[in-house]
Amino acid sequence: MRLFVQAGRNPRKEAGDDVWILLENTWNDYSYRTLYNLYRQTAEGFRQLGGIKILRMGQPEVETTMALGELAGGRLPDNCISRGNNLDLYVALTELGQATARAILSDLRDIAMEPWLADPFANEPGFAKSLLRDEAEPEEFYADARSVIEAGGPPPALNGFSFGFAPGPDANMIEFAFHPALKAPMKGEVAPARRVMVFVGANGVGKTQLLARLARVAYTPPSEREAVAADGHFRDAPAFPGIAVISYSAFDTFRPPELEGDSPELVAEQLARGTGRYAYCGTRDLAWTLQHQDQPPKLLSPQAQAELFKARIEQVREAGKFDLLARALLPVFAEDSFRRLISPPREGVLPTPSKRLENFLGADAAETFLGLSSGHMIVLHVITSLVATMRRRGLALIDEPETHLHPPLLAALMTGVRRVLDQLGGYAVIATHSPVVAQEVPASQVRVVEYGVAGPLVRPVGIQTFGENTGTLTREIFGLHTGATDYRHVLDRLAAVFDSVEAIEEALGERLSTQAIAHVTAALARRANARG
Repeated sequence: MRLFVQAGRNPRKEAGDDVWILLENTWNDYSYRTLYNLYRQTAEGFRQLGGIKILRMGQPEVETTMALGELAGGRLPDNCISRGNNLDLYVALTELGQATARAILSDLRDIAMEPWLADPFANEPGFAKSLLRDEAEPEEFYADARSVIEAGGPPPALNGFSFGFAPGPDANMIEFAFHPALKAPMKGEVAPARRVMVFVGANGVGKTQLLARLARVAYTPPSEREAVAADGHFRDAPAFPGIAVISYSAFDTFRPPELEGDSPELVAEQLARGTGRYAYCGTRDLAWTLQHQDQPPKLLSPQAQAELFKARIEQVREAGKFDLLARALLPVFAEDSFRRLISPPREGVLPTPSKRLENFLGADAAETFLGLSSGHMIVLHVITSLVATMRRRGLALIDEPETHLHPPLLAALMTGVRRVLDQLGGYAVIATHSPVVAQEVPASQVRVVEYGVAGPLVRPVGIQTFGENTGTLTREIFGLHTGATDYRHVLDRLAAVFDSVEAIEEALGERLSTQAIAHVTAALARRANARG
């Protein structure tokens, strides 16, 4: 590779097959002239890739960073660092292939890909004034840039996006739409869950299979998705920075995705440590399964789950996200069954969310975890794993979160998940049988899944779900009609034997409910009319 620095309005052709051009830009940041435009020379001309800022150690104001001409070794010298002017540069580079993108960014000493290169430059005046200008949160920019390269394309927009997904070669296209940007500004902690889409449907219609296929295809970079077409295909989908799968079913069909060239050992290590683009939280040991594909899946023991929870807590601390976790767990700690486990604060002393979480975890997070009920374990594990492993703008796929959970605890979990998504700019798709989950989400974010020969059929719901009575939701979107319940048949048989409500109550040994009395009264009336 050859790398040249040029001046002028347009790049000029240089000799060589693999030529890159850094064209000076006259724009300055508070008198610092660090901006260049990156081009790749092609047989047809030049391909403009985007703006890049380059800073030299000791660079004074007014001067450009580098002298004109070819750079030795085809790379920036060690006294220079760079970063893309915005994410567009990284997106454009992925279109050349991930290997090419990684190689040129390494040669350009890009600090988004290799953050440690920036350490010696931290006190340089031009570092803050120019290189990081307009970046209030540089770490977020670095994370987004790395995600673009790793995922192979642009991430989901922070203010919402839509796409289509067909879970199979001949399957129907299912529409996904996320709308976190409300018409009226609202604080994240009071807004409904618009970063979530909920899929409801009967057993056997394919909800879990939909999530499993979505996980495998979404993990694959856009340029490689044709290789996984058997699992499905997208329309207008972004490149997801990370996929977090949550399932506590012993029968789930989620399997670790594998790309061509992946090392099974490395992927297994990333799964175990929660550091890869694909993360899993559930009952199975996916890292072990990946290394022993000829053997049945292995379930995690309670002790292993506890140690994993402890490891995720440490991962959260190291990432500087402990306060985010503490705030996400506030609705969980406020839930009645959980509140009994929390030591009440001393009179007049209100601990911060982080201090409250520290007090709860105690000296050994694993030991604390093992002392909880299964439902409490699941809620803590889910939220902690999301905070630890989910990437900014990533996608969480949550299968039947109601498993083992009392409805109030499930509602608290949903609130905690929403807080994590809001803070990380992430999105979630949830498959559920619970009206409590549907109750937390506006109707525009809820879909009913029905059986189809070529794959699941999906339709919108016919009523507003957000804040609706769970009985209404159970009837209208989950299809619990009167013929599906057995208690009516029992009451009909009792009304055929006894002559009054009182006689039935005496036979049962307890009072009937208001609805049961109405049903029995009608049955007795029909019986009397039939007698004439």
